[in-house]
Amino acid sequence: MWSKSMKPLAYFVAAAIGSLYAADEGEQKQKKKNQLDDEVLVITATKVKTELMETPIAVTALSQSQLNRSGVSDARDIGNLVPNMDISFSPSDSGVQMTMRGVSSNNFTELGDPSVGFHVDGVYSPRPQGAMALMYDLERLEVLRGPQGTLYGRNATAGSVNLITKDPDFNEFTTDVLFELGNYNQRQLRTTVNIPLTNTFALRANYFVEQRDGYIDQFMDVRDRDNDGIPDVDQRRNYAVNDSDEYTNSDRYGMRITSLWDVTEKLTARFALERFQDNSAGGYVAPDCKQSPAACAYYGGDERTVWVNVPGELDMTIDSFRAKLSYFISDDVQLVYNAGWAYQERSQQWDADMGWFPTPGPDTGWGWSGYLYTPWGDDQYLATRWSDYKSISHELQLQGTYEDKVSWIVGYFNFTEDNAIHFDVESPFCCGAPTPGAGSFIQPERLLDSEALFSQATFHWSEDLHFTFGYRTTTDRKRDIGGVNWGAWGPWSYDANGNRGSFSGGAFGPDEGIDWGIVNDPGAIPTYTSDDLLPGMGTQDYANNLVIVGYNDTDHKWTKGTWRVGVDYDLDADNFLYSYVATGYKAGGFGDGVDIDGLGTIQFFGYKPEELINYEVGYKGVLLDDKLNFAVSAFVSDYDDKQVTTFRKVGEHAVTDQDISTLLTENAAQASISGLEVEFSWRLSEQDKLSGHFAYLDATYDEWTGYSDGWYCAEREAAGASLCGEQGEGDVSGNRLPYTPEFSWTLNYERVFELAGDGAITTWLSVHWEDDSHLTDRNFDELPAYSDVRDAWHNINASVRYDTGQDWYLEAYVYNATDELVKTWSNGGAQYPKWGWNSPRMLGIRYSNQF
Repeated sequence: MWSKSMKPLAYFVAAAIGSLYAADEGEQKQKKKNQLDDEVLVITATKVKTELMETPIAVTALSQSQLNRSGVSDARDIGNLVPNMDISFSPSDSGVQMTMRGVSSNNFTELGDPSVGFHVDGVYSPRPQGAMALMYDLERLEVLRGPQGTLYGRNATAGSVNLITKDPDFNEFTTDVLFELGNYNQRQLRTTVNIPLTNTFALRANYFVEQRDGYIDQFMDVRDRDNDGIPDVDQRRNYAVNDSDEYTNSDRYGMRITSLWDVTEKLTARFALERFQDNSAGGYVAPDCKQSPAACAYYGGDERTVWVNVPGELDMTIDSFRAKLSYFISDDVQLVYNAGWAYQERSQQWDADMGWFPTPGPDTGWGWSGYLYTPWGDDQYLATRWSDYKSISHELQLQGTYEDKVSWIVGYFNFTEDNAIHFDVESPFCCGAPTPGAGSFIQPERLLDSEALFSQATFHWSEDLHFTFGYRTTTDRKRDIGGVNWGAWGPWSYDANGNRGSFSGGAFGPDEGIDWGIVNDPGAIPTYTSDDLLPGMGTQDYANNLVIVGYNDTDHKWTKGTWRVGVDYDLDADNFLYSYVATGYKAGGFGDGVDIDGLGTIQFFGYKPEELINYEVGYKGVLLDDKLNFAVSAFVSDYDDKQVTTFRKVGEHAVTDQDISTLLTENAAQASISGLEVEFSWRLSEQDKLSGHFAYLDATYDEWTGYSDGWYCAEREAAGASLCGEQGEGDVSGNRLPYTPEFSWTLNYERVFELAGDGAITTWLSVHWEDDSHLTDRNFDELPAYSDVRDAWHNINASVRYDTGQDWYLEAYVYNATDELVKTWSNGGAQYPKWGWNSPRMLGIRYSNQF
């Protein structure tokens, strides 16, 4: 079960624990653990309050102060703070991909589910875009690693991220203000007002707003490569934008009002109403100039340069309401009801090519005369014209203790989603000839119903030995009602009744712009230009231009039991060992209905649930006279039927022989994951603290012989490298899972210099390092020009803070101090890969005051 490469690390950690424990054994104190500085002491990872260092789960808990210092605004910023966690961002749909211990999901549509649960105040947030919500005025952030299928249920295969917002305070009226200024014209304001109306009822109101210019060099794409006086690419949506509206900008706000009411001595009611609004332009992609030097030299740009004919537009609103009622039936039994309602609306448009087209050469041209690439044939527009996602959550818990011998919880969970979306894609110079293509995917009703019963109990066999048993049964039902998919790609798109679609609405003639007489002529040029692309073409009038290529009406249900068995042993009051075996589950699903032969044969391409069983042992202790908090966990996971989403061919038109492709989710066969995680916080002296984590991860596919390899197939064949083979027949057994560096670590050092009076200066330095990793399942590294490897990288953050000791402070910071370029997302692309990239060096100052 243990790999050979893990044994030296396991021996090292075991020896380290042993030496620390031996050194501290003679000075153990039978008392509760002390908290160091601004660190989190109490968490609710098990849905009841426990001390962090006494909770038998691998948990990273961070306070709002720690998040502020690290520059965290939303979930995209926490990856470096948590062992074996990677956060990436899908720029076309604002989806946040969380990879935890190698487990993740790459389907950010309303069809897919994440593999890491995301909860706010105990209420499940289902859509990947929900992780964009701002993190402000939190009591703490908890990141639970390992499957949480018993207490948290659906889509917690890898773990769960829990945001716990601050409660109103009955005791004091306070106002908190934090103001931040940074480079790229960054401005951020956070305000909090706490209002105790009575000694049993209080309100807490928050507001967060951030604006920042884009940090890339963005140009309006009106380039004219063939010198005919007409811009090469589609101009229907093109317009000039200011720095403040460029891709990578920030323009968002959040507000929350929370009430807390001690109705009686036994009954407490908490309500929160929240809104998040994001009008940022979105992310971008660009090539790696070390990997693709010819492209960067030809276009005169670098990894921070784009030429845009579709300016980024995002309008995303998330409104939510959360309620929690707690009633003590007796001193030992409590009834808890958690309810949540959320409504997300999002529209978005994105430039999928960012102006990085193939460079001129013998393989680039028009007309199907053996060319591999077309000069600007990758010009592509992606847009969520509209979408709305409604969810309602109910959870009823009964929890308590029995004579200090048993701690228990039983509960019922009910969750519903009602989603709708209209998504458009256009390629106006498609398919080599060129000829235009477009698709509209309209789903007015996509429903989910999920309900579960769960229970978990810890039996205190003795003062030192504890046994935990938990079980959950979950039923998920997914339904599509009334969905219609439209399409027209060149002159080849027909519906089942023989009607042909036309992007141009007939304006380009019966052959949609193709001159069949010159398609094999190396000197062929397009028969139409961007001037001929008019309003009302393509998806802008989809019902008249396109034809129906699929229907979405289907219904599927899955039922699954998940469980947890654990054994914990207290070495003494400050040190304990834990072990457990637990399972996680993510429901199956289905894709859009596709007419796979053009004759009305609709197929939905269903996929099975994914499952994970995790074996874990760990140690947590407070050592060196309460100066060192130390936690280590080692785990082995068996990961079955991992869900992977790709765009690939699924059929062929019976009349035109045109390939029929779709976004397809499939189940990979099996993967094995093992790893080691160490976290520590060490108070070296009254003025010094060292903290951080170390992680090791081995995550590989045991068997996957049904892989669809579409990674630069023609280029690999021309170079004599390995061939792609037939779709659905590739073998990537033994490959590493994406976003899984073998080693990674973070070190933080903090030093306090006390001044005369109450003042102090605090310096903080944080260094993060990661091993290299692959960003696709293919693990391709045979040809450097097409390698999917993200090289080993590091990140350095630092700050200097002046505290007056009188409720205000001033802090200067730098993030990514060495201005490293790090790939965060794999996007593919014609001729050379394009990648998402991290933020550049960020400088700024923040001022905080409490009144």
